[in-house]
Amino acid sequence: MATDPGSLSLLLSKYPWELSNVYLGGTPRLRLLTAARAVAPPIGMLIVCTIPVVPRVNRISVATRLACNVHNMGACLYVGGYNLVEVITLKVLWPKLDINERLLRGVCVLGGLVCTVGFLGVGALYTQADYLNICCTDKYNHTEDAFRGFWWCSASGQVYHLDNSTETGYIQQLLALESFGPFVLVDSASGSALALKKLEFWLEEFAGVFVLSSHLIIWWFGKPLERLLPSFCGHALRLEAGAPAMNPAIALSVASMSPGGMQYGSGWIIAELLGALLGTYLFTWLRAGAEDSCEEFLELMAPRRPARLLAEFLGTFTYVLTYGLNIISFSESTAWSCSAALISMIYALGKTSGGHFNPAVTLAVVLSGRSVCPVADGLLYALVQIAAGLSAGLLVAVYHMNGPFAFLSLTPLPFKPWTDYGVVTVGIAEGVFTFVLAYATLACSTASAASAVPTVPTAGRRQNYFFGLAEGFCVMTGGCAVGSITGGMMNPAVAAGVWLLNLEELGSIKEAGISLGTCLKFSTWQCTGGLIAAVVFRITHPSEYCKAPLLVR
Repeated sequence: MATDPGSLSLLLSKYPWELSNVYLGGTPRLRLLTAARAVAPPIGMLIVCTIPVVPRVNRISVATRLACNVHNMGACLYVGGYNLVEVITLKVLWPKLDINERLLRGVCVLGGLVCTVGFLGVGALYTQADYLNICCTDKYNHTEDAFRGFWWCSASGQVYHLDNSTETGYIQQLLALESFGPFVLVDSASGSALALKKLEFWLEEFAGVFVLSSHLIIWWFGKPLERLLPSFCGHALRLEAGAPAMNPAIALSVASMSPGGMQYGSGWIIAELLGALLGTYLFTWLRAGAEDSCEEFLELMAPRRPARLLAEFLGTFTYVLTYGLNIISFSESTAWSCSAALISMIYALGKTSGGHFNPAVTLAVVLSGRSVCPVADGLLYALVQIAAGLSAGLLVAVYHMNGPFAFLSLTPLPFKPWTDYGVVTVGIAEGVFTFVLAYATLACSTASAASAVPTVPTAGRRQNYFFGLAEGFCVMTGGCAVGSITGGMMNPAVAAGVWLLNLEELGSIKEAGISLGTCLKFSTWQCTGGLIAAVVFRITHPSEYCKAPLLVR
């Protein structure tokens, strides 16, 4: 049972690319061998542990023979493939390895090859034992003949005679065939044949032990490569860079795989536990009184204004923080991670505040009328969202100055799009996709016909199950479409956070003022998109503004 998680862990570890004592690098052929080490043995382990074998006499059907052949192929990938790649790796890296590591890994490879060859040879010899007059091999008989005349005791305590002359006996005979197959072992091996059988078993076991020992030796002597991944990934292959474990169990396992990693793992675990405690406290505060209300009443409850403002702050902060961390790590997955962050926060906090997390969206909701979001609440929402964006920008700036990418200059982010594409081009791109986001929010989250939840939950508007995905996909679409032109912000709070992030790169108050003006231009176009979304929503959803009749028959 332990082979399944072990093979999956080995497949996901990517250790051949990260440890200096196994990474070959260099030519494409050597990189192909590194990939073979990372993939072939774990897949072979999975095949061996998931596809069982049956005795040779029971390999009657084509499917059974095919399954057994696939099992054997997996064993060859696991043991033979690993040892072959390890021999080439030792040959290439021999001058760079410690003398003790050379000796131990060489012994493991030699032992694994000897056991593999011996296993194949002894297995072939045992198969031909009858022809070589080696006594005495396993004896099999047809299941019907083996059980004929036996007594079968059922679970109910009744005793049946396995004889197909009666209906009950015939049924029990069929059950025996289903349980044991067409052939059943009636006499086990003995003498020289038994010795061969045991030798075959232990050679197979020791071949796997040598492979496992080789992995442990590589881990013991291995050192992480002090290098960065290609720029399109933007993540460092070092524990100091921090890995998004978000799970103490994962943090502990990742830290234990790297020499000296426990000091970082303990820090991750403490941070994750503190984050869990903070999340528990915030959830309790945001949902105060919910434990005393039934689900139907919760649909009609309006959360307190402080709870709604805190929800907007948390959602906006998380979104802007995600955007900023992607920017400083030069990631090309900004649109994907930001959309995932927005979807998560909408589903987590949508019932509390409506899940705007964007001043342009809040403007659209306020201008759409219907008393969904009063003007006073809208102004407070916008102020809290801008404050959350500035807070996230400050945190990202601190992380950039002290993180693994501190040596890389960001080049003030809002400047480049305006100078390369012009004010109108960049502004229209931001405005169009902000309009798409705001309109999706109005249509999916506030329209009663869509059965969605509004900013302040009111009667007749119940939460659906797709509104968060719709809004998140709008962010992903805009980020992928115009991310290389505008940065794919579509949110004045993001623009505010980026402006604060750029302050560390600016050398004078004049440049800071220019950067602030640029961000205000971004925000103006984004809010224009929200304004247009409110107008279009009024045109396309006239039923939202019809007064309900006083009496309904």
